[in-house]
Amino acid sequence: MRSDATQALVDLCEGAARRSATDTPDSWMMRADGSQLHQSAIDALHADPEIGPNVCRDQFLHVAGVPAGSGLELLDPWLRGLLHRVLIKPGLERAEWKAEIGRFLDVLGIRKGTVPCTVRSALAGVALSDTGFELDDGVVRPAIDTDFHVPIGEAAPVGIVFEYRVLLPALAGPVGFSFSDEIVAKVETAHQTRLTRFLLAVALATEAPIQEQLVMKAIDFAGGGSGRLPEEVGPIATPHRYILDQSAVDRICDCYAALADKSLDLLGVATRRFLLARTERVRPADQIVDYAIALESMTSKHYGDKQGKELANLLARDTAERKIIESEHESFRAAREIIVHDGVIPPDAKGLAQTGRDLVRRALWLRSQMGSDGNRHLDE
Repeated sequence: MRSDATQALVDLCEGAARRSATDTPDSWMMRADGSQLHQSAIDALHADPEIGPNVCRDQFLHVAGVPAGSGLELLDPWLRGLLHRVLIKPGLERAEWKAEIGRFLDVLGIRKGTVPCTVRSALAGVALSDTGFELDDGVVRPAIDTDFHVPIGEAAPVGIVFEYRVLLPALAGPVGFSFSDEIVAKVETAHQTRLTRFLLAVALATEAPIQEQLVMKAIDFAGGGSGRLPEEVGPIATPHRYILDQSAVDRICDCYAALADKSLDLLGVATRRFLLARTERVRPADQIVDYAIALESMTSKHYGDKQGKELANLLARDTAERKIIESEHESFRAAREIIVHDGVIPPDAKGLAQTGRDLVRRALWLRSQMGSDGNRHLDE
């Protein structure tokens, strides 16, 4: 039966490709020459044993991690999404139509309990000098205004979008269905780990100020997307626009590749605190607190000498360097204590903030390169 649906959709696409130059695919489907092919496609989808039950009345496509379901009963929006992908979106040859139609049928049939989605993370603070670049599992492109969520009347920030495709758990069901908290948490953790890899690559390869603002997840062919409320991004503490030139892009790509297959799950807090401190914080005292939190997230002994020894064991190459690191950490930690508990800002806060920054950056790199056990604490 799927061959019937495939042929009906091929006929629809072929007909739409021959439409008048004054017609859009939408308007063509409503006209006499397109309405018959349009109705034949709908009938074939309803007759398909795999797809038919999903597109009956009051059925919605629910996707784990996507806040709102997409209606399946009304097929017109889905058909418009297919025609847009086949006829309007650049880069698709006629010979590829059938494969795209197969993917369309997989979405409506929810094959293997998943659907393909595109995830877009809008990141503020940097710009690209070129059109974008590819990574091994995604792309980075310049952001446009609609990638960000901004109040009416305000300008969107300068930024980039980290974009990738992924299969997410899905099913057809009535309004009100929701996936278990465990499944949703697993989906979110997977996204955060992937984003951590990119943010960590940017943090280690450049001095770019970069902060996540909005994440959008779009179901293939659905013609829209859903996102969570944007993060509260503070003013970027840099006096000029930061542009990623080709040299910076090459370093990011190299670092991103070096982080492949590494266990980064427990580096998310440290990476984000590191970027927060150097991107948004102006006061050295605030930076010290952020860098201290980052170090705590990467060590098992959160206080005093034990944390310093653990950090020195990670970073030092010999006994002499170990003693230097322990001494630096002791001074840095003492500054954190008097800032947090006594409300006193040490006179050398700026230099101590730089010490914390250096310790965190080195720890992030070494932790990320320690293989599948790289995030376990050294004394475990």
